[in-house]
Order: sequence, then C-alpha cells, then structure tokens
Amino acid sequence: MTATTRRGPYRSGIERRRQIVETAWEVFARRGYGGASLREIAGVVGVTPAAINRHFGSKEELLIAVLERWGADTAALATRVEMGQGLRYFAVLPRLMQYHVEHPGLIELFLTLCTEATDPTHPGRAWVAERYATIVATGVGHLRAAMDEGPVRELVAGAATAEIRTLFAVMDGLELQWTVLPELDLVGLFSAAFADILDRWGVQRGELLPDAPEPTPVRSAPVPPSVPEIEVDGGPPAAQRGPYRRGAERRADIITAATRLFAQRGYLCTPLSEIAGAVGVSKAALLRHFGSKDGLLFAILDGWDDESASMRALRAESGLAYFDALIGVMGRHAERPGLVDLLLTLTTEASDPAHPARAWVARRYDRITDEAGSALRAAIATGDLLPMSDARIDLEARLLFAVMDGLELQWIADPELDLGELFRRYCSAAVSRWRGQRGATIPR
Repeated sequence: MTATTRRGPYRSGIERRRQIVETAWEVFARRGYGGASLREIAGVVGVTPAAINRHFGSKEELLIAVLERWGADTAALATRVEMGQGLRYFAVLPRLMQYHVEHPGLIELFLTLCTEATDPTHPGRAWVAERYATIVATGVGHLRAAMDEGPVRELVAGAATAEIRTLFAVMDGLELQWTVLPELDLVGLFSAAFADILDRWGVQRGELLPDAPEPTPVRSAPVPPSVPEIEVDGGPPAAQRGPYRRGAERRADIITAATRLFAQRGYLCTPLSEIAGAVGVSKAALLRHFGSKDGLLFAILDGWDDESASMRALRAESGLAYFDALIGVMGRHAERPGLVDLLLTLTTEASDPAHPARAWVARRYDRITDEAGSALRAAIATGDLLPMSDARIDLEARLLFAVMDGLELQWIADPELDLGELFRRYCSAAVSRWRGQRGATIPR
C-alpha cells in the first residue's frame, strides 16, 4: 500500500506529526527555541505536551525535525529555481530573495537560530555552523568554476572566500533589516547590491541580470515613544561613597548580567529571577532599580552607545573619515561579543511587532542609515566621491550595516573569522566604486 492510500491511525499520525512540525517552526521562528515551550506548541496544535513527546521524545528532537524540514524545503526551492553551475548558480539568488519575502518563516527561523547559537549549549549551534560552512564552501566552488569558465576575473588567494562571505552577509543583513522594516524593497535592494558585486567580479550586468530601477529609499514610519526614555546612570564621581555609590554599582552589575543573559537566551525567555540570581540580589531588589523587565531592557538599549567609545568617536567623523572609523568599530566588536550578540538577538526577536524593542531597533536602523548617508553626502560635496542619487545613497548606507550584521552572524557560528579584515575589504571596494572605479581590483 503506498503512502498516498494509507488510512486510519497511521495516516492520521503522519498528519499530526506534520502539524506539530509546522506549528513548532512558526513558534520557534517567533519566540526562539529557548522561549518556546512544548505546552505552547501543543496548545496551538490542539494536543497535549505528552502527545508531542510520543511523536518526538523531546523538545530537542522536535527542533531537529524542524531543521530537517527547513533543509528539505530549501533543497526543493533550489530545484524549482534551477540553480545551475558556476556563474549560473548566483543568477537565481534574487529569485531566492523573492521567495523569502513570500515565505518569511524561512528567514525568521534561520536568523533566530543564528542568534541563539551564541549559547554553546544550544542544540542548534552545530547545525548553524555547518549550514554556514556548507553555503560558503558551495559558493566558493561555484565562484572558482566561474573563474575557470572565464566570466569572472581571477581572484587573488583568499579573495574568493571573502567575496562569498560578503555576498551572503548582504543577503542575511538585508533580511535582518527587513524583518523589522517590512516596507523595505528587499528584492530591489539585494538585486542592486548583487549587480555591484558582479561588477567587482568583472561580469557585465546584462549577462546575468536584467536592468532594473534603483530601489526607492525607505524610512520607517515615525513611531511615537511607547516607553519612557530611561537614561543609564553612569554612576557618581569616583570620590563619592556610601549607599548611593553602592546602588550605582549594583545597577551596573545588573545591566552587565542582563546583557549577557539576554544575548545568550533572548529577552523573551530570560526570567528576571535568573538575572537577579546571577547578581546575587532578590527579584524585588532588581525591580527597585528598573521597575520592570522592560525597564531593564531599555536601560541596556539607551546605554548601548555609552558602552562603546568607538561609536561616540564615529559620530564625530564626517566624509570618508566616517568610513575609516566604521572599520575600526567593526574591529572592536570582536572584543565586546556580548553587546554584539545582544543587538543581533534583539533585532531578530523584534520581528514580532509586539516585542518591546521593535520600535528601538527600527529607529536605530534609520538613525545609522541617516548618519552614513550624511557622511556620503559630505564626501560628495568635497569632491572626494562622485555624485549619487538619494536612492543610491540610501542603498549604500543600508548595505554598510547589512554587511556588518551579516558578517557578525557568520562570526557567531565561527568566532575565528577576522571581522575587521572582512569588513575592511568590503569598505575598500565600496569606496573604489563610489569614486567611479567600477570593476576595480578586489582588495587583497
């Protein structure tokens, strides 16, 4: 008897298993593996947690089943879009982005697991590392085949891997922005970025991509403040003593512990009691400092730039000096992984419109895009760069931070990556392009 003709309990069991996997996919993508519970998944499916355990044995086994389904779906997609060999492999990437827009669960599940994988004990950590290793190796293989075939210029040693890492960083970083700013023209942004990458590879756009207008610059709709602006107390002068100073130090200890735990496990699934325990205070004492869990989160977010002297220095720069400073910021991110992990985790969680950090993340993307755009306009005004349209300036600014975020996601999976060097290469190529040196030699 074939699978299509089965009846009775066996077939109903297969259908139930499918429902559980699809529901778990949605819940894991929205709340993360750590924040999701079997009870919540069971409630959506309409079964008991014990019934889920009869199918999968544990939450970890359920995650494995979801990842297997994710892999099967992406493999089927690759077959449908007819991914070819060599340069033809890359030609379908804009179509893949379009599919991601139409099926956002693929994006959110992958990004959520990537950011959760900062925790070495996470059951999906090895899967994320293997996934990145596979797509990078596959991309490098096709790029080398394209070099052998002739369409792509010969790259110096190590450049092929860096180019592929940058390509997938663009994809992941733009998708991360899109989960918070869904009004972005994700496909248009990526297609324009991909066309520039082809230029750098020495490929004529018309050989692989149809001409397309530049994506329209987008700003997220103004969001009225929904939470109080909480200033992080940097503490009294060093000469002060007594209860006030002890309170400021305890507040700083709580913020440090919360930053680490939110980065490892996510905001949603980190209870205040765990943070309080890590600091050695009661939950009530923690609430006296911050009022609520949201209050603690916003204290961390409002102090984000205060934690990074390099970010303050960055804002003091203008023109091309801004981009030199931005390279320095990226290099120092590797020295403060907790803050980077937290920002990426919160950005992924903020794909849920109800997340308390969503407005902050959206405003941050708009702010840093505006800052980079202002630096570009200043460099254009001094004659250091060729003129650009507003749409192109917006695109270039967004790409800078997409590449930063995308490379950092890869760095979570492989901490041995040289973040500063990879980003320096991207910025060097970008500045050459901004100066009109299209197809310039890929930086060593």
